[in-house]
Amino acid sequence: MTCGNVLPTCHNRRVRMAIAIVLLALAGCGGGRSVDTCRDPLAGVWRDQASGRRYHLVTNPHGYEMYAMWNSAVAPDGADAEAGAVWAPLVFDFAARPGGGLGGTRSQRVERAGQPCTLRTRATITSCAGGVLQLELEQPTAVDWAHCRPARTAARTLRLRAD
Repeated sequence: MTCGNVLPTCHNRRVRMAIAIVLLALAGCGGGRSVDTCRDPLAGVWRDQASGRRYHLVTNPHGYEMYAMWNSAVAPDGADAEAGAVWAPLVFDFAARPGGGLGGTRSQRVERAGQPCTLRTRATITSCAGGVLQLELEQPTAVDWAHCRPARTAARTLRLRAD
């Protein structure tokens, strides 16, 4: 297409078209996606409304995996900080539950004096509504090293909004 003698009209049309394309692209980005059920596509970045910490939820053949996008390679909030313990980043695994929501585990490896241990606790996405995921989890607060399991846990609820 050539503009010929109608350069101002042609130029304005191209500018309007470029602006429309940019606006359409921006409308599809960010936290504006609609999540009304746990059957909706949930993959993406989510932010905890209380702490501001971000999590990346990705699909896998069995459901979802979720990774902390902050330094989670430390003892969990409220946990006994044991001397010499080395913590790995935490990871969550979720699968659809028959009654709705997503059930799964919160896993975090920890090692002390050459003894590795993977702590697994319950993690459940109980609600996916209004663009918010409600995650209920048990967080280890002490380690039973003899049996490689949490000695104590604390219940926590996170409200995650699409970021």
